[in-house]
Amino acid sequence: MVCATHEEIGAVTAAIRKQRIETGKLGQSVLLERNVPLNWTSAQKSDPRNFHEGQILEFHRAVKHAAKNEALEVVGVRAGRL
Repeated sequence: MVCATHEEIGAVTAAIRKQRIETGKLGQSVLLERNVPLNWTSAQKSDPRNFHEGQILEFHRAVKHAAKNEALEVVGVRAGRL
């Protein structure tokens, strides 16, 4: 099966999961969290108004105040700064 977008993949997966649960072919599930990339432009990334408390920022290269492969949580946005 091929889907063009993450949204389509989610819908197809949900439909398959529902059918397998109804037929008894899928047992108890475990809920896992995952981080979904936002694919922001450079302009969007540089605008503090786009960020909110609780967001996880993952860095795939070293930048000022963050190492490569480090993940940081936004604890607040105040006065235009994270």
